[in-house]
Amino acid sequence: MGFQFKLEFRKGDGTGVSVATAPDLAPALECCRWEAVRRGLLSPGSPARGGRVEPLWHAEGAPYLKGLRVTIETPEGPFAHEIPPGCLKADSSEVAARLVNAGYLEATDEVTVLPTAWPSDRHTNTLTCREVEIDLPLRNGPLGGMLERSREVGPQHGSDMPVFIAEEVLAQAAEAARRATPLEIGGVLIGHLHRSDQGLFTEITAAVPAIEAVSSETELRFTPAAWAAVRGAVDLRGSGELLLGWYHSHPVRADTFGQCSACPPEKQKQCPVATALFSRQDRFLHKTIYLRAFTLGLVANDLTEGVVFSCFGWRDGVVAQRGFHELTTGES
Repeated sequence: MGFQFKLEFRKGDGTGVSVATAPDLAPALECCRWEAVRRGLLSPGSPARGGRVEPLWHAEGAPYLKGLRVTIETPEGPFAHEIPPGCLKADSSEVAARLVNAGYLEATDEVTVLPTAWPSDRHTNTLTCREVEIDLPLRNGPLGGMLERSREVGPQHGSDMPVFIAEEVLAQAAEAARRATPLEIGGVLIGHLHRSDQGLFTEITAAVPAIEAVSSETELRFTPAAWAAVRGAVDLRGSGELLLGWYHSHPVRADTFGQCSACPPEKQKQCPVATALFSRQDRFLHKTIYLRAFTLGLVANDLTEGVVFSCFGWRDGVVAQRGFHELTTGES
């Protein structure tokens, strides 16, 4: 016995429509696994075993959800982690668009999206993923010292694992973005995972450009040749760095659609479209290739008066904007 998940689109007058969904719960499972790693219950490269999901009911009671409880097995016994319902609503905008096209909703309707769960003999509460042990070494590092040599960039969230990006990495990415405009450029982020007395943190040591990637004014496409070239470049470095995410640019000052380039520089800096955009295509690539909970997506937004960085990563099973720390040059 398991549960069928549905999204209820409730209009202001109390009426609405419910649509069955099949949410991808792999990010929620990975979120639970990484939380167990952060608490020292699993080794970083261990897969999530024995995963299962249970509904957490809203104050209104069933079938409305306030979240999920995901449980996995660890050497210390079962570990459970509660996750908000955001992962269940990740595709709600696309579902709503289909309902509008089918005539069930009007484009002007203001709706509240409510995730629900219903008992079902055709579904199971067991979560499965490919069980692959990977080599994911942790280095010992002083978090306090890193914090002293860095400054905060972007919105900080208490549950996010600290991320440090070397200032020379940001400078190189910014310069490449400025040179490439009006085309997008990008590549991969590599570095190390560290463990300290205060917990885990990430250090980005280099941004390796995807020279063979296919770029346009609105898209960056990683080809097999691009991936092969990037892997070769990382191997040549010989520093034991891990693949920790990716980066790309948004050529705002040459915006094709005229939404951003026409705005005054000061307005650009305050506009989330210009400085905090992670498009549907960006999220699809991140979800497809960078499912690990510690991976990042860094965006170099090329504004009229310079490059502003925004950073995105996994939080509670969904990709969300997050902050990072710019690390000054020096030995870590």
